[in-house]
Amino acid sequence: MKLMSFNCRGLASPIKKSSLRRLVDLNQPDIVLLQETMGISEDVVRLLKVLLPGWKFVGIDSRGRSGGVVSGWNLKSCRCVSS
Repeated sequence: MKLMSFNCRGLASPIKKSSLRRLVDLNQPDIVLLQETMGISEDVVRLLKVLLPGWKFVGIDSRGRSGGVVSGWNLKSCRCVSS
């Protein structure tokens, strides 16, 4: 199982989106952890679902101009079970 962590410092710019997509394509991780998303988790998750189809995401909102985390997993190789 491969895990990728990326301190993205915001995902609004097209460069950050393409960089994330390229990193995922090159490394083929099963789980992605994004830090410093700097956004409302609902919006970030919506963006990531378009950017990385076949993935599931959950996130926590940022506070002001810092923070925000999102975890994602590839549905082909992982599943999340909560109890």
